[in-house]
Amino acid sequence: ALAVLTGRGRVDPRHPGLGEQAIILTSEPGAARLADRLPGSAAIVPIGDSAPLDLRAAVETLRTAGHGLILCEGGPTVFGALVADGLVDELFLTISPLLAGRLPRDARPALIEGAELLPDLNVAGRLLSLRRSSSHLFLRYALAGPEVIAT
Repeated sequence: ALAVLTGRGRVDPRHPGLGEQAIILTSEPGAARLADRLPGSAAIVPIGDSAPLDLRAAVETLRTAGHGLILCEGGPTVFGALVADGLVDELFLTISPLLAGRLPRDARPALIEGAELLPDLNVAGRLLSLRRSSSHLFLRYALAGPEVIAT
């Protein structure tokens, strides 16, 4: 099943992924915005009064609906919040040999945005598997944490 997280209800109703029993996790205003705009098979599930959404509530809603395995392909802000809240069990990380670089004025996000982990939180990974295809590495880590570091 496809689950879409959108605090404000900004979803393209023509997206082909919404035709197969999609779950839209949104706020109360987002649910009102999406009412009658999505295919009949899509379920709109309000999980908060406003954006940003409570990610613990999102994960709990999916687990209660029977989804034991959740794959998140969210951006760095959602990923950062999930990691900081201890909601990520595994990290699949791809390393490409293409170097991009970044200038101070560059707005491209990093892997985690909007959540500071170190020095107060320690989220450590343990390598579970490593695969190679040509010059790309595909790493799978078990994540532990976050552990609060005593100061």
